[in-house]
Amino acid sequence: MSLPSTPKKNIDFYFDYLSPWAYFGWLQLNELIKTHDVTVSLCPVAYPKLCELWKQRAIGTIEPKRLFAFKFARRHALRNSIPFELPKVHPYRPYTSLRLSLKEIAGERQFEVVDALFQACWQKKVDMGSDDAICAFLNRSGFDGTRLLARTKEEPVKKKLTEIVESAVRLGVFGVPTLIIDRELFWGNDQFEDIKDFLAGKDLLKQLPKDEPFLPPHSWGLGDEKKQETMVTGVAHTILSVGNFDLCKPFYKKLLTFMGFVQVFEGKETIYYVGGKTALGIGQCEEKFRGARFRRGSIGLHHLCFRARNREEIDRLYHFLKEQNATIIHPPEDGPWAPGYYSVLFEDPDGIRLEVNHVPGKGLLEEGARFNAAGYYR
Repeated sequence: MSLPSTPKKNIDFYFDYLSPWAYFGWLQLNELIKTHDVTVSLCPVAYPKLCELWKQRAIGTIEPKRLFAFKFARRHALRNSIPFELPKVHPYRPYTSLRLSLKEIAGERQFEVVDALFQACWQKKVDMGSDDAICAFLNRSGFDGTRLLARTKEEPVKKKLTEIVESAVRLGVFGVPTLIIDRELFWGNDQFEDIKDFLAGKDLLKQLPKDEPFLPPHSWGLGDEKKQETMVTGVAHTILSVGNFDLCKPFYKKLLTFMGFVQVFEGKETIYYVGGKTALGIGQCEEKFRGARFRRGSIGLHHLCFRARNREEIDRLYHFLKEQNATIIHPPEDGPWAPGYYSVLFEDPDGIRLEVNHVPGKGLLEEGARFNAAGYYR
């Protein structure tokens, strides 16, 4: 009686042609396949989108880092006798090349297409930002570049690439190349020795005591609450119900447009604006409350305050408000609540209090800063 065979390990290979390290990783992956009984799933991901979703800057946007990265890559290529040419342009928009690499586009020739495109970028000096240049290269390389390229414009194809990127982030992928084996993530082309150990069941981490953590505690988790990160980045949106929508609507349309907000919706009884990592909606209240004015100090909203970039923006807003004959509670002035606090306070036509302030630096999160209630808050 034969024992059941052990299923092959699968390697998910996340890559973007933008990265020379993904190119080096691709070459090493091909060598690994020759010596290990594994399957490989190719997962093209847009490195710029990864950076955006993780809120980090791409290497190509930091010039000293970009210079170092290319020097490092050339040294690596020379040391290991790897064919390497500087790309025609870099960085470039990678989306066409990545869509071409999808299984849905490349089909059974996916590995061949990916290999050809890595060569196009890092060996053949093809302009990877040009659809025409990519198409011509694929045609010369034995593919129907014209047909493949046409399919990259299809909406389901665009959606598929977006889905892979979002799925990658959920799995913890933060850079390229990334290889995932049994949910274990390996980042970088220098990880292949560890990958071989992992595939052989000899992961070095197994040498550690079972109860030993892999990470030290965060430095901000040691009692310094001011340095502790929050799980939110700001107020997503605020919706104000007004008693006189016909009067408030033109007021807010002018105000929010002046402040740089963008209108994204306008209905019969609602307007909605987005800007500055927040959003504000103005809507008509229920019928039984129509015509009523805001009562500050009652249940609900006390006042709404926006944060300005500097004091000059507040002064500029003040002059705008005077031109609109807005009800101004106080002109731009210093306040006691935080160091450098500067604000203007006014009302909408319903009497809802609105404030715009500026607090320099880290405000109350500055070392030694204290909130001053100044008799306003008990």
